[in-house]
Amino acid sequence: MPQDRVAYVPNTPSADVLLRLLHGAIAQPAYFANKPVLGGWREELERAASALDSAIAPRGQTQSVVGARRAADAADALYDRCNRHLYNLLVGYAEAPSEAQRQAAGALLPTLFPDKLLVTNRAWTVEAASGRSFAKKLALPEVAAAFAVLAEEVPSIAQKGDAIVQAALELGRTLDAVDQALAGEAGSQDSTLFTARVEAHTTFAAFVHVVESVAYASETPADKAARAALIGPYLRFLASGPTKATVAEPSDGGGTSVTATP
Repeated sequence: MPQDRVAYVPNTPSADVLLRLLHGAIAQPAYFANKPVLGGWREELERAASALDSAIAPRGQTQSVVGARRAADAADALYDRCNRHLYNLLVGYAEAPSEAQRQAAGALLPTLFPDKLLVTNRAWTVEAASGRSFAKKLALPEVAAAFAVLAEEVPSIAQKGDAIVQAALELGRTLDAVDQALAGEAGSQDSTLFTARVEAHTTFAAFVHVVESVAYASETPADKAARAALIGPYLRFLASGPTKATVAEPSDGGGTSVTATP
């Protein structure tokens, strides 16, 4: 009988995750335009994403995958609404007749929304990951104090910030469900998809190297922000730990088989 053991292999994005990472970088045109060394790279990423999307297209037609993707769409829409609701409320109070309210809103806006509503246009993986950092901002004493001023008229205003954190967490859970549904779909690792995923990952890995070693290699705030926008989600994925795999070693001396756990 085969003797199974657990091994760990380096993290490699699934096709669906890789496609989200590609689109997340493509959605940052300003960072490409600012650096001649990145000339042509956005088009390369678009070609890789298009090829990968075409290879993925035959998949995802089962009820479980379709349902998981619909849930992710709904979670993203809720995340966007929660951000817009609180942001627009604070913008309104920035023009309030009360000086105290104007000062409170003026303190909250750059802290909670330094990029205004650009957060709602980022890759889903970035939006899902933002919940943790937003929760830390909500815990700042100065944020609590500013909320307390506005709570005299809007008692639930602090809860509107909590709603953003919960929406980000829910988006993350739905994205995990999409990945699990795709991984469980029979025949998902055909040769066409495998080749497209490998080629897209090779392209994106080369892009990551250019970004962090040449285009935005310094430790200035501007370069750090560019790296976070272009390749931050990918680096966080790599740092999330190795993939667990079950290795079956036949006792009769036959070949070894490896089954990865998504």
